[in-house]
Amino acid sequence: MVVYGLKTILEHNKEGFEGLLRFPQEPLLSIFSKAVKEADRTALDDLSYLNLLGLSGAGSPKALSFWQLVFDRHIDPSSVFYEPLKRILTEGALASRIISHTGNSATIEDIRSVYKQLAHCLENNEMFPAQSPPCSP
Repeated sequence: MVVYGLKTILEHNKEGFEGLLRFPQEPLLSIFSKAVKEADRTALDDLSYLNLLGLSGAGSPKALSFWQLVFDRHIDPSSVFYEPLKRILTEGALASRIISHTGNSATIEDIRSVYKQLAHCLENNEMFPAQSPPCSP
């Protein structure tokens, strides 16, 4: 997805790769700092960055909007990655899915319980879902 993300950015950047290198780092640092906490829910509100991503005129979209654009343009439905990526785009990143189970003020027991469920999913080669029940027994 990252490679396709770069391709998508280059498709929208009239100045090509050289223009990408000249893009100021400050807006990217600000967005990255937010994305560490907010993941796919990070608001993209810098106009120059929205233009770079091909999302100008979309108001103040979330980072998910960019990844959805990349997915729609570059991921073939016959790809083995199609369904897992579609689920991530629909249900959120793993951290978001974990928080959907624990809430924002989780206790140690809540966290242990969710991580036991996560281990069970990994053991059964299943993706951890956003909603219960977590994975098949």
